[in-house]
Amino acid sequence: SVSYVEYELAKLGSSQVRVRLAGGKDGPLFTENACLILDVYFKEVYNGLEKDIKSITGVLESGLFQGYNPILLTS
Repeated sequence: SVSYVEYELAKLGSSQVRVRLAGGKDGPLFTENACLILDVYFKEVYNGLEKDIKSITGVLESGLFQGYNPILLTS
């Protein structure tokens, strides 16, 4: 449930959790798999936070990417 995920995110140091609202209609935004999207704010992002977030039961994915070596291509 959302309240459980919010509780677990608070234990990880989140300062704010919001259910993302759908633009142009009432209510939350749902993914094509009927999942909610939460916008979460942290005062500090520590190494391993992405892994900790993904280990919470009910969290399917994270928009936080840690431990990757990005390559920037420009033209």
